Amino acid sequence: MKNYKLTIHMMCLVLLLFSCSERIHDYHAGFVVDEQGKPIDSALVYEDLAESHVTKTYTDSTGYFKQKRQALMDLIVAKEGYLTDTIKVVWHQAGETTEYSPIVKKDSTKIVLKADNAKQRSTIVLGFYSICCGTPNGEELLKYVGMFIQHHDLKDVKITLVSGLGKEGEHDFLIEIPTITKMQKAVFLENLKNLAKMAPKKNSDGGINVSETENIKGRYTNSDRLTFKEIDLKSLPNE
Repeated sequence: MKNYKLTIHMMCLVLLLFSCSERIHDYHAGFVVDEQGKPIDSALVYEDLAESHVTKTYTDSTGYFKQKRQALMDLIVAKEGYLTDTIKVVWHQAGETTEYSPIVKKDSTKIVLKADNAKQRSTIVLGFYSICCGTPNGEELLKYVGMFIQHHDLKDVKITLVSGLGKEGEHDFLIEIPTITKMQKAVFLENLKNLAKMAPKKNSDGGINVSETENIKGRYTNSDRLTFKEIDLKSLPNE
């Protein structure tokens, strides 16, 4: 009888301990937002595992992600223009109790990425090319460039028109920016690329390539046949 009672007590103790243990998901889930609470689209999310075992996931337009968990390793969240964040998934308190991040306990956890405000030098190239009958109209792009410089109060920006790249008016605009944050650059490039896609082509089959370069001299190997003209920022198109 005593053994029976002891067994019952042991079973109750085990059930009590089991019921008190935290239930965690077999996946990570949550929302990635900026410091203003706005969702961050296409943020990269992955576990801190060896490269051969990493499964990468990206947030959707609402900033949401859900990823099957392979282990209880740290979770890394990255996005250009933001500081990469490492989320600790599990840790131990005084070597006795185990704590789990909300990211494996519920689906609504918010991860806030801070903007990377470190400034750097950047040279953006607007490359106007022609397949037939001339290059597209880039007035809207240049108008946006002027507005962007003014809005962000960017100093000592230099814009150079490089002409003579082809027989149908092919040319480049080099936009040299001494100091710009990663976030500003990411926004600048994205908007320029969108405007380039919508640039009026008239009878042209050409287009506008938007890119960044670190080697201006290497880009123009036949510079003796080209013309380089610095553009007065005040002459840029405006509203």
